[in-house]
Amino acid sequence: MAETDPKVITQQLEDLRTNYRLGRSISYESRVERLNRLKNAINSNRQAIADALQKDLGRHKFASNVTIDGVIGNIELNINNLKSWMKDEPAETSLIMLPGQSYIRKEPKGVVLCFGAWNFPFVTLLGPLVSIIASGNVALVKPSEVSSHSVAVVKKILEETDYDTIRVAIGGPKTAQELLKQRYDQIVYTG
Repeated sequence: MAETDPKVITQQLEDLRTNYRLGRSISYESRVERLNRLKNAINSNRQAIADALQKDLGRHKFASNVTIDGVIGNIELNINNLKSWMKDEPAETSLIMLPGQSYIRKEPKGVVLCFGAWNFPFVTLLGPLVSIIASGNVALVKPSEVSSHSVAVVKKILEETDYDTIRVAIGGPKTAQELLKQRYDQIVYTG
């Protein structure tokens, strides 16, 4: 698979920032819809995921299904708890602020860059992506180029999920360096 051109990366980030500012990722409904789309895309690509993990890592289908079920379980956990997690939390109000009220409101950060690792190409990308979506952010994800079969499947799954708020950058160290030249609100890497 060809590396993502640096100009394309710049355009992807501009598009993601615009879509974030337009609020396409922030509402409860948007988050649940994107999580459900991700779950459906994963489920409809189960065999492709298992085949890619077998080709890239020699994983048995049973281990692949455990991986897939873990990500699906994480998505369902997030969907089932999202409404309560998004609620404002009461906080103590200092005497000088009375009769006012204080609370803690959780806000999305914005654009998140997520790097995947070669040895667990689905879990290290899709696991954090579930949290990125659930927290109302947009994401630019970079799968590890070492797991080449998995890269193609991840790209397909994410394109089926939501092109407005999730983009994929393909490539090796050169692409990673290009990605890190850009500004993000958060970077996630498990490896």
